[in-house]
Amino acid sequence: MSATNSTLLTQLLGQLLSESRLTNSVISPVYDPQENINNWLNQYDLNCKRLALTDDQKLTQIGKYLPAEISNWVSRTPSAATWGSLKVALINTYGIPLEKYKLLLRRPLESLRQGNLPSRRFSVMFESIVLEFDSTHALDAPTLRIIYLRVMSSVEKRFV
Repeated sequence: MSATNSTLLTQLLGQLLSESRLTNSVISPVYDPQENINNWLNQYDLNCKRLALTDDQKLTQIGKYLPAEISNWVSRTPSAATWGSLKVALINTYGIPLEKYKLLLRRPLESLRQGNLPSRRFSVMFESIVLEFDSTHALDAPTLRIIYLRVMSSVEKRFV
């Protein structure tokens, strides 16, 4: 078998596997307009990555998980040419402005308290919240450090 045929076969098998995952999986809960679409899109994107879906598959599947009004908008908007452009268009149309969104991201971090938790466990909790941030909306390292130092217990602060 030539290298070209082998590559083509590998691509076809990958597509079949992805299609199988699509038919047997629920990618995401249906978006509730009362939710923050920024967070929902990030979760949808992560779930698609776990299923190894392509950007084209994300585009074709997203309508199943949106309310009818938004799904109709997606099917008519010229912004739906690529996954990246659709995601930006959805956030611009139905989402929260970037600065307000960053303030919302800070809340769960700033509400954490170490209390009696060991430092390592607290660090893991803090980092797990940070890992949920979309890379385009993440807080910068100095801001994260300030928040982390503020929410540590007073006993731990003396050693930093």
